[in-house]
Amino acid sequence: MQENLRALGQADLMGFTLPRCYGGLNCPNVIYAMAIEIVSRADASLMNLFGLQGIGDTINAFADPAVKDEYLPRFAHGQATGAMALTEPDAGSDLQAVGLRAWQDDDGQWRLTGVKRFITNGCGDIILTLARSEPEIKDGRGLSMFLVERGPRLIVRRLEHKLGIHGSPTCELVYDDTPAKLIGERQLGLIRYVMSLMNGARLGVAAQGLGIAEAAYRTALPALSNFLSDFLSRMKVTPPSCPNSTKRLFGSRTIRSVTSLKKGPPTAMMDRLRLAKAVTSSRTPIALVRYGRIELVMYDTARTSPLLGTFPAGPMS
Repeated sequence: MQENLRALGQADLMGFTLPRCYGGLNCPNVIYAMAIEIVSRADASLMNLFGLQGIGDTINAFADPAVKDEYLPRFAHGQATGAMALTEPDAGSDLQAVGLRAWQDDDGQWRLTGVKRFITNGCGDIILTLARSEPEIKDGRGLSMFLVERGPRLIVRRLEHKLGIHGSPTCELVYDDTPAKLIGERQLGLIRYVMSLMNGARLGVAAQGLGIAEAAYRTALPALSNFLSDFLSRMKVTPPSCPNSTKRLFGSRTIRSVTSLKKGPPTAMMDRLRLAKAVTSSRTPIALVRYGRIELVMYDTARTSPLLGTFPAGPMS
């Protein structure tokens, strides 16, 4: 994972949306989302770290110029990875209940005390942390955003054992009077800064899901194509009945899906008939999964009747 991150940094790909004055590419979010999808096809764990570039975007949008000058070049050149520390043992989806305490010492230095849990890449170098700077205000208006660097007073107490995405560490963090820097203004941590940060994170997760789905599609395509070719041969459907070949058919995305069958009797056979007649081109196959079975429907406009076949879902080999 570290080797991959170094390679991305050497290729200047860790500052996709950061301004050029900090070493970034200054790309729009659409291009960044495309890059996330491509990375996700190969490794969802790597995407979790590659997709945390929104940390740098938040610093760029709201931090003081001195903070931006200090930290953004490190992000852009791949010298630092980030994390956003929001969730706590008693504050998950309800971020207004965050209780990690932010206070200032006699020298005016901000310090954080408390625990964060389920933090993606919590062992990263630069962590944006949501903390309560106004103890007398119990809702989201009492929360501010702070920048914390990895150090001896920020302890990774445990790593979560997960079902997948093992290359991306999910950590429990202990803030032991950890020194911090205020990002933007007090009391706007949740109301403005986290909302902005999470909007970008949602787009990243969506692109990650698309990349994983694309990888699964490409992995399943050869086996599914062979399986359907064998099924067509058992139905005695000759290759000229399909556009070129089953593989060409799948690869060119000429399979049509019909998801809404609202009219007519609610019987399985009538559903199949209406599904078949929804195909506009002659003898175009549709593969779908229904009722625990894989069904193949073909419609021949010359005969005005569907050719139906079903077989149990199972290994496609």
